[in-house]
Amino acid sequence: MLEPTAYYATAHPALKPGRPPLRVVRHRDGRVVGVCDEGRSERADLALADIVLHAVNAAELRRRLCVALAIKTAHEPAGSLPGSMRLGHWEPRPSLQITVVLIAAPDEAAMLTVVHAVLASAKKPPIVLTPGRSHWNEAVQAAADSARATLVPLCEVVVADGAAWRATDAWEAFRLGHLERAGLATPAQIRAALPKKKRETRATAIDGLKREFREHLRSAKAHCHATAEQGEPKLLPRPERQDLAKRLGVSKATVTRCLNNEPDAELKLLWSGAENIEYVRQFRG
Repeated sequence: MLEPTAYYATAHPALKPGRPPLRVVRHRDGRVVGVCDEGRSERADLALADIVLHAVNAAELRRRLCVALAIKTAHEPAGSLPGSMRLGHWEPRPSLQITVVLIAAPDEAAMLTVVHAVLASAKKPPIVLTPGRSHWNEAVQAAADSARATLVPLCEVVVADGAAWRATDAWEAFRLGHLERAGLATPAQIRAALPKKKRETRATAIDGLKREFREHLRSAKAHCHATAEQGEPKLLPRPERQDLAKRLGVSKATVTRCLNNEPDAELKLLWSGAENIEYVRQFRG
């Protein structure tokens, strides 16, 4: 997805780990060298190819994502990242088009600014893809919730299958969850659109819940130890079912069924253990 630009780097990684970056010096005779201003590394001979800066080929990235996610590609110029890129639209039925946007931002503040801009220009609640969940702070999630938009972590819905990219089962769950959240389809229409292999869909939701609880328990364990050093260990609140549903892109009812109706043994243990401070303190997942 990367292509060379007409720009060159002013620094180059040191040849040995743990050393400061080398300053790039381009001589008039064409030679390129890297020097360490702190004197901790020897001078390194470089080539122009070593310092060429690369950028994401936005058009190719959009094309491959649309193929993997079964989205009709937008005709407008792809633009560039960081920022927002309209991938295209998903058509659950011919009369309904749902915009799908990719947002990449360097920090939470930039993410919030771009999310507000995307939501303000959307005619219907869009599906917003981001590289991961790292910049989903409360303000970003609140903005998405108020607009009935769905945030989707790209790393969870697209995987590499050899040289090709393909969508995971989680993508289907996020899409169907969006129809319900945005009020774009009736419950009957959503049920009609559900994949026939219900057991596989349920298994995907259970796997997602396990992943969320393991991540929560790791954070809860660190919180427990940190508060213990201050005098008294405290338990991090267990995620609410509605919050879990938003993270996974499914309905609250789906989460409830996974937890209550013939629950998976490991999931049941993680769910109950999240409210047991001794279990949290000893968690090794």
